[in-house]
Amino acid sequence: MENVTRGLPEGPARRAAGIARVGARYGFGYLFGRRFLLGRRRRDVGRVGTRLRLALEDLGQTFVELGHVLSARGDVLPPDVVAELARAAAPVSPVPFAEVRALVERELGNTLERLFLGFEEAPARVGVLTQAHRAMLPGGRPALVVVNRPGVRRDLLAMRPVADVVRRRAGRRDGEALPLDPVAAVGEFVAHVTHRRDMFSAARTARRLRELEDFSLRVPAAYRGYSSGSCATFETPFEAGQLGAEGYREASGALVRLAVLEGVFFADLAPERFVLGDGKVWLADPTEAFALDEERLRGVAEVLAAVRRGDVDGVARALPLTGCHVSRDTRVLERELRDTLGSLGGPLWREHSLAETRARSLEAIRQGGVVLPGEIAQMLRSLVDAEDLGRIGGGGDWNGTESVAGAAGELVSRFRDPRYVTARAA
Repeated sequence: MENVTRGLPEGPARRAAGIARVGARYGFGYLFGRRFLLGRRRRDVGRVGTRLRLALEDLGQTFVELGHVLSARGDVLPPDVVAELARAAAPVSPVPFAEVRALVERELGNTLERLFLGFEEAPARVGVLTQAHRAMLPGGRPALVVVNRPGVRRDLLAMRPVADVVRRRAGRRDGEALPLDPVAAVGEFVAHVTHRRDMFSAARTARRLRELEDFSLRVPAAYRGYSSGSCATFETPFEAGQLGAEGYREASGALVRLAVLEGVFFADLAPERFVLGDGKVWLADPTEAFALDEERLRGVAEVLAAVRRGDVDGVARALPLTGCHVSRDTRVLERELRDTLGSLGGPLWREHSLAETRARSLEAIRQGGVVLPGEIAQMLRSLVDAEDLGRIGGGGDWNGTESVAGAAGELVSRFRDPRYVTARAA
């Protein structure tokens, strides 16, 4: 008899069972019950971090992205696990054009031929969560159409029951709490992904960036009539070219300053998001952006002010202002911070990259029992990604530390301005 279910999309329940099977294959079968232990050969591939990375790679793009998000949590995860999760990689294949057409037509309520004068089938950028295509609007206006990739929601729904099983069984077996609650981590990841796929939020962020006077990159305007919650259309230069090393360094410095001064950062800084047009560097695809609220940004300013003074006790007092959980006994934290500031400071502080500074700082606060809020951890990761962006095209010696230091001074001055303090008190 013909199997009528063949070729149908895999549902969340079957996907969750598939997650359990892959977990058992890499030595995590004890978390999912006896039936995943019988008849299965565990692959002996080394330590927990390595096995976890291979399992995520086996499960596909969404799970690899989960690994990348978790790799930012060096405040709670051991360095070896963080390093393995950061290495996770899986091929990202383009969404077939037929599916892109169906999504755009459903979201915008008309056929592609009536909406656009032209629409390129080959994507301009292929991401884990979104995909971008160049198009031509009526009137000969070039545009970039960014759409959400299908299948992500199914993976997110499948993660929740698996995380619940892992939390209930892992603690019972090991007799101690996991460093990161699986249910909370998945819930945070779902919120993270949902925000990155929210095109209305992307349009608001683009408008905010366009209003900033000191942001050096050109930010495109969004065409509201050609945008929805799952599809966004942005203007783009008529003649777009690739950036050179100097252009990537300019983009890197601008994004580092943006994250520190405004609390706005991007989860995916793929080089394809930037083009050269009209003699300026364009942030052609401003989707997948996040922004800290003002209170947490003020807390960041207080931490940076204490770091500039070399005041370890001040750093410990300021961390809760950013949303961090800090234990009452801060003696270990202060000792670790003192060692870290001593090794990173001094006359050679400019020699240290943002990646090195972030790694040492996260290890210090992990040893000191501090837990960062997820968005702060992701912002630190984005700063390192922005630094890496400046090294494309022969800029291997590019260092974002001085950009952070300059922006930090401006941020502290802003929140210490008497006018701001008076207005806040009022």
